[in-house]
Amino acid sequence: MTSATHENEIVPIYAGKLRITGLPFEIKMRSALGANLRPQGLIALIGRDLLENCVLVVNGPDGSFSLSM
Repeated sequence: MTSATHENEIVPIYAGKLRITGLPFEIKMRSALGANLRPQGLIALIGRDLLENCVLVVNGPDGSFSLSM
């Protein structure tokens, strides 16, 4: 994986599921990259491979968003 600092880093690859609290479904993933996101205060990142099937609307001034699948 190449990080935002453009340094190559070896990371583990996992199979997994994405569940969003309050939604009645989950998304199974065959492969997801492991990365240390805690320094940025993050739990996970949703990549373009998942978002290409969605409509994401971000309201910057309000600090809210909606994601339609």
